[in-house]
Amino acid sequence: MKIKKILVSQPKPSSEKSPYYDIAEKYGVTYQAVSKWENGKNIPDISLLKQICDDYNICLLYTSDAADEARSV
Repeated sequence: MKIKKILVSQPKPSSEKSPYYDIAEKYGVTYQAVSKWENGKNIPDISLLKQICDDYNICLLYTSDAADEARSV
């Protein structure tokens, strides 16, 4: 599972601001960083990725390419 899938599955805020602002504020990063995660241009630092996975109850291993390949076999 890619970080994009985690972010896309989250409810979007009802305000007009970018949906990335809430996630960015929660994890202490810029909204541009969150946008790059969702677009697959970058990934969070491993310690931050672990925190995100813990918050959304997702196994860290499922965020790797290897996990995607293993599920497709």
